[in-house]
Amino acid sequence: MRSVEIKHELRDPELAIAALRGLRAINVGTTFQVDSCYRLSSGRLIQRVIEGEPTEWIAYHRDDSPQARVCRFTVYSEDEAHNRFGTREIPVWTQVRKRRELWITGSVRVHVDMVDRLGWFIELEALVSPKQNAGKCRQLVEAVRNQMRIALGEAISVSYSDLSTEAAIEH
Repeated sequence: MRSVEIKHELRDPELAIAALRGLRAINVGTTFQVDSCYRLSSGRLIQRVIEGEPTEWIAYHRDDSPQARVCRFTVYSEDEAHNRFGTREIPVWTQVRKRRELWITGSVRVHVDMVDRLGWFIELEALVSPKQNAGKCRQLVEAVRNQMRIALGEAISVSYSDLSTEAAIEH
């Protein structure tokens, strides 16, 4: 699967929620996620644990860029991940804990994230499909970003796992 996504620091979560309501976004709900992150020879792998839901493994490839960018990903169940990556324990690179509110406006998913030790962030994501190519997804993501600009901080070019590792080194 492919998506187009962009991540920003979030200056004001309450203002972001107000902007989402102004866009008539639908609040899908809030989850608490623990992502165990692994480095692969090509790309990354995350084991995502959400209480009350099946564990997911997400393998992905994405350029580190502050612009809206294409992400190629595959979501695996626990059994599928063991078949694909083996049952041998892989060393965890880092772990990211976050509270995530999911909102949807049109075909754009908006993640309002409070990440332990890092702070507030927002991710905008649109899935690429036969009806919605990457160029269209980029336009949709940019349109939502422009509507929310007042609440946004700097664009983030890297993953939460990278930010988490940098924060650990600084302390």
